[in-house]
Amino acid sequence: MLFQRLIPNRGDRMNSHRPEWTAIALGLICTCLSLGCQPQIDLVPLQGQVSYRSELLEYGSVMFQPVGGGPLARGQIQADGSFQLTTLDEGDGVQSGPCRVRITAFDAQKPDAMAKGKGEMTLGKSAIPMKYQSFRSSGINIEVTPDLPQPVSIDLE
Repeated sequence: MLFQRLIPNRGDRMNSHRPEWTAIALGLICTCLSLGCQPQIDLVPLQGQVSYRSELLEYGSVMFQPVGGGPLARGQIQADGSFQLTTLDEGDGVQSGPCRVRITAFDAQKPDAMAKGKGEMTLGKSAIPMKYQSFRSSGINIEVTPDLPQPVSIDLE
């Protein structure tokens, strides 16, 4: 009996390795599936311009959030008020469909803000009303389609 405990029989040895092989097989299957099953996102290149009280914003950011779910698209507002949206790769656009939009324009987003800053960085004052900084409260909704006229004009009041 003691001898049997020290040297397991062949059947016990095979059964003891079964969980390892099962874990390895499941890991390989999951890896293969995850690499081959990336969801395809239909992106629409989108450029626009943002103004506040009829004056072009010179800095800040624009974000589009697909209403039905999906990745966010972002764009930096340039000195001429223009922006270009990026989701995955620079300038690739935004997912098609209805989107909520939020816009920020803090002092810290000015192009020269990093050069002037000393010590702890703060957002500073906003050049636009706070309501535009949230997808829920901005009230800006845009239906993104491949034939959407561009540049998209976003006029804040």
